[in-house]
Amino acid sequence: GPLRTTDRMEITEWKHGRAIGVRHVGSVTGVGRFVLRSLAPDQTEVTWTERLTFPKWSLPLLTGRVTKAVLHRVWTQNLQNLKQVVESETALVMSTRPLKES
Repeated sequence: GPLRTTDRMEITEWKHGRAIGVRHVGSVTGVGRFVLRSLAPDQTEVTWTERLTFPKWSLPLLTGRVTKAVLHRVWTQNLQNLKQVVESETALVMSTRPLKES
């Protein structure tokens, strides 16, 4: 998209297969949470909530109807990208591997 940033996050909650909580620690700060709810054996509902604070220098860029429409489109595309990753065979293989502890 037209707006890019490195989104550094810390995991604040991990309920395997149910929920992930995050804290944004980059130029954009705030908290978010992904909740998974099984609807059927092959169907899962994903609820994504976030409360974000943008840097003051970006506020003039983030106001107005045009900008809101652009951000809506960017986030909609991000969710579509996430859906493709989650539904891909690669995501299934990755999710079955244990995480390495550091």
